[in-house]
Amino acid sequence: MRVGTFANQRFAIAEMNRKQEAIGRLQSEVSSGRQLLKPSDNPAQVAAVENLNASIQRLDQYKQNALQVEQRLNQEESVLDNLTNTLQRIRELSIAANNGLVNDGSLKAYRFELGELRNQLLDYANTRTATGEYLFSGAKDRSKPFSLSGTEVRYNGDQTRKLVQISDSRKVADTSTGDELFQRIINGNGAFSIAANPANTGAGIIGDDSVTDPARFTGAHYEITFSSASQFDVVNTDTGATVLSGQSFSDGAPIRFDGVEVAISGQPDSGDRFTISPSRNEDMFSIVNRFFDALSTKPDSARERARYHQQIGLVMADLDQALNHVSATRGELGAKLKYIDNTRAENESANIVLQRTRSRIQDTDLASAISSLQAESTSLDALRQSYIQFGSKTLFDYLR
Repeated sequence: MRVGTFANQRFAIAEMNRKQEAIGRLQSEVSSGRQLLKPSDNPAQVAAVENLNASIQRLDQYKQNALQVEQRLNQEESVLDNLTNTLQRIRELSIAANNGLVNDGSLKAYRFELGELRNQLLDYANTRTATGEYLFSGAKDRSKPFSLSGTEVRYNGDQTRKLVQISDSRKVADTSTGDELFQRIINGNGAFSIAANPANTGAGIIGDDSVTDPARFTGAHYEITFSSASQFDVVNTDTGATVLSGQSFSDGAPIRFDGVEVAISGQPDSGDRFTISPSRNEDMFSIVNRFFDALSTKPDSARERARYHQQIGLVMADLDQALNHVSATRGELGAKLKYIDNTRAENESANIVLQRTRSRIQDTDLASAISSLQAESTSLDALRQSYIQFGSKTLFDYLR
């Protein structure tokens, strides 16, 4: 079969064009580092890469979310540290105020420092982030959480603790709300609280309170009433039932009933009453205000001294509860920060796997591509030289 000169020329030109296209694609792959240059190159692999990109972007967003909530939690941890120091100083003042004799000068000094410490607590409660958001306002983070009305502190935030997505399946709670941190201090000993009736005329002080038998503890309200200076009754005021009747009083001796134990020291008068109530939530500011009020007048009589020490003693118990509450919050916060660290590490591992998978699908094997580019370029050069030599020949050159 004879092949004409024209056919040979067409074949050579077509082959050179094919090689030029191959070289152009290889050059694009080398310069871009991608072997998938357009969707039509491999629709299935392009779709896979798009899914991988979406997963990687989602992990990047989780990383940003984790960083932001971690910064807020770290700031809360700093506030909790300051709160602990301030509450401990207030407790030190309560110990000093409850020991020995007090005079007008010491009471004035205690009140002055306590006022400054109360202002510090309010400042901590209204802490703002670097972006101007209030840390403890819940979802109302542009509203100042606590405001002062006279000596009463009011909470203006809400009870919404935001949940932040930090992985496909995990969320972490943002900072505590103001009411959780500052207004949910369970008073008394955590099970019940004690108090002396303000109208008492004697010098009795109730204390040493505890639950001795949880199985018998009812959580009811009780009243200890002195029918004389040497005898008392205990009544369940929820049911009206008399629990103990005509009991002989002994200074500081334990009084036990329904799984509860208390002691009354000093000398009560006939008609004096002491109450036992289920513990309830109280805010830090109210505790400090009660301490501030207790320091307002120097106690002179036995009755006034008993009332003074009763008030200070109850404040000390509630300050212990406040410190326990802050400590428990710090423990929860530490667990959340650890949870974020663990999730971040898992996300980073997943991100590495996703990026490697994407790289295998879409990235150019540079060594192979450069080798192919050199081979195609050499082949194209040889083809061009052959074409030039072949194209310069005529029939007369072959007839010589």
